[in-house]
Amino acid sequence: MTTPARAREEALLADLDRVMGEAGTAEERRASLAVALTEALEADRCIIGTVDDAAVTCVAGLAPGLAGTPQYARLPIEQGIVGRAARERRTQRVDDVLKDPDYYSAVALTRSELAAPVLVDGAVRAMLNLESNRPAAFSAADARVLEAAARWVAERLEPLALAPPRPAAR
Repeated sequence: MTTPARAREEALLADLDRVMGEAGTAEERRASLAVALTEALEADRCIIGTVDDAAVTCVAGLAPGLAGTPQYARLPIEQGIVGRAARERRTQRVDDVLKDPDYYSAVALTRSELAAPVLVDGAVRAMLNLESNRPAAFSAADARVLEAAARWVAERLEPLALAPPRPAAR
């Protein structure tokens, strides 16, 4: 018997497969990914970022009032819940960001956050970050769904332009 959480995960992954199957640019695919994650997990904002040794760089998102703001375009890896998720290579679920010492305030309305690293061969290559205006908006089941999405993204870094292309075979 399929649990409600598993059914939601399967529906999200099917939706993500549909997004990838549609024609469009990598930018359009990333934007559709952000919309799908936001809707599936009932978030107010979604940020998709690439990760290097120094920072998480926002490359797509659904974030009314946030897109294009310089303070979030590139967040140092030492800062924020997203940075902690990248450093620790594990999902962070924070019920009340105002009580978290690592919280980096980009949107004053944010009260809870869920951040999952996209791991490839043990290295963090990208981040999926959801924010809500409601405290304790994300459950452990939501975290598992976002982790499934992160695994899905890990297999599709190049079509989403979240990783440099592989060198051509000689």
